[in-house]
Amino acid sequence: MTTFTTKKIISQKSNSGSSGGGTILGSVGATNGLVPFGNGTANTIQSSINFLYTESGLNSFFTVGNTRNDIPMFVTNRVAITTAFNTDFDPNIVSARTIPDSIITNSHGFVEATVFKSTTGNLANNAFTDNGILTDPTGGAGNYNHHASYQSQVKLNNTGTTGNLYFCADAPTVNNGILTNRYGFYFYDGVGTGTITNQYGLYVPTLAKGATTNEAIHVVSNPSYFGGAIKMVTTSGGANVIAPAMEWYHATTIKTSWIADKIINNTSELKFNVSTYNFAGYKEMLTLHGDDNNTNSDYALLNATKTFVGGTSTPTSILHISAGSATANTAPLQITNGQREAVARGGLYEYENNHYKTNNSLVRYGLGGTIKDFITDVASTNVTTEQDIYTYTTLANTLAMNGDKIDAEYGLQLTSTGGLTKQLRAYFGGTLIFDSGALSLSVATDFCVNLLIIRDGSTSVRCVATANTTGASTNAYAKVTKITGLTLSNTNILKVTGTVGTGAVAGDITGVCGMIEIKANA
Repeated sequence: MTTFTTKKIISQKSNSGSSGGGTILGSVGATNGLVPFGNGTANTIQSSINFLYTESGLNSFFTVGNTRNDIPMFVTNRVAITTAFNTDFDPNIVSARTIPDSIITNSHGFVEATVFKSTTGNLANNAFTDNGILTDPTGGAGNYNHHASYQSQVKLNNTGTTGNLYFCADAPTVNNGILTNRYGFYFYDGVGTGTITNQYGLYVPTLAKGATTNEAIHVVSNPSYFGGAIKMVTTSGGANVIAPAMEWYHATTIKTSWIADKIINNTSELKFNVSTYNFAGYKEMLTLHGDDNNTNSDYALLNATKTFVGGTSTPTSILHISAGSATANTAPLQITNGQREAVARGGLYEYENNHYKTNNSLVRYGLGGTIKDFITDVASTNVTTEQDIYTYTTLANTLAMNGDKIDAEYGLQLTSTGGLTKQLRAYFGGTLIFDSGALSLSVATDFCVNLLIIRDGSTSVRCVATANTTGASTNAYAKVTKITGLTLSNTNILKVTGTVGTGAVAGDITGVCGMIEIKANA
């Protein structure tokens, strides 16, 4: 369409609705008219075309379809025009039509089909460019609510189901050459001397309409890259309310873990939570991996001056572990049984059936500890039969490895009065390993008995028994014994007994104290 230079009001209309030839819209003058549309070929426009021009330039209209002289360019099919075709104010171009039921193909409101051919490099083509300018009106400042380069306000009035609604669908075809970078969305930083209070590269307000899912961003499988910090903010809830900030799912449905933050008295707390779902028999709370550029390196590092595990207390050591309780599975520290390193290294702490430490001289030694204390007086009665003074039943597999040991010590007191004789014995697994014999005492006597039991096989032990006394005729006793036929995988009884001869009186023999220790093999 050429530019009008005449100052006449020109109005011309053709309502040729047939497919016949002829000029549908022609010129009024020789040079300043309208360019013809339609010439009997396939380009023939089937609808009426209306054009109105005024000298002021404020009422220039081009209408294809039914007349709509309030819109500069209005394109429609031959249907009744209602305001439903234009719900916004003061449009410049409107495409409004009704797609009848007889149409069985897809429809497109606007198609940009430019073929861009250029031998000059570094040129660009834009299918749509917004160069609008918001400026001050005459005599005042221009204050505007908003400007949207593209605003979608589509309405779904159909009673059936619409499969997908896309705001923007990008599906290019690269037939030849190389496309260096493809951006689904590119957000430039604002420029100019004015002030921008807030910038949002992508802003998604609260979504709640979805009956099943409301997700601001959904990435199916590809990784996401964030060059800056990630800030997660909850705008609801108050102090002491946990707000999940990051969640992980398996197969989209099974929640495996999540990170949550909590505010408690102006202090922040970050929690890593793990579901109880068991994947292949394993439940990992938190696994940290790192390396020092060496193959097969695997480290977990807590980079903190002081670290507290198990509570909110202030740590007073580099590693501070909270106290346990009587409740099952609350112990402060547990080490899984495994295998010791082939070569000892200074500073190691290892657990292979027993606990082991290695000192700076590379001496690896097994650890032991007390398994039983006797701190209550146990007195014989006024009978002459053998009586248990101190007895203890070991747990199954107390002696689990060759070289494992039981070390026991007992303190007893014997009177010089009462029964004619006093006799002490010790047993392990029902076998006698110490016997003082019948003692005739002229004075009250203190008796100390020491027992050492060492495993040398799954059914046998070696025993050493020693005793010292203050008042017996012989002050030192010793006994070395080998015991076979035991079942060390079961429980076994270790005990000290006393026997009083004729005239026994209660308290002739009194157990005062004692203890039993276990010691690991070397």
